[in-house]
Amino acid sequence: MLTITSYFGFLLAALTITPALFIGLNKIHRTSFFLSPRTNQIEMIEVFLFGIVLGLIPITLAGLFVTAYLQYRRGDQLDL
Repeated sequence: MLTITSYFGFLLAALTITPALFIGLNKIHRTSFFLSPRTNQIEMIEVFLFGIVLGLIPITLAGLFVTAYLQYRRGDQLDL
């Protein structure tokens, strides 16, 4: 059973991981443009898609870890 503290912990983890990813990626990629090797044209990375991916991955991973931990805390339910 999820409690309010586990929701706040999940929210805190998601809010901590996502800005850290943005800061790290900002240092790696100074601009959001890249040069395509085949056409020699400058293309812009879709900003909203980039934000969705960067937000979705940490939240999904945090959710998987939370559910795995909660399942671990429940213990053996099959009496094996």
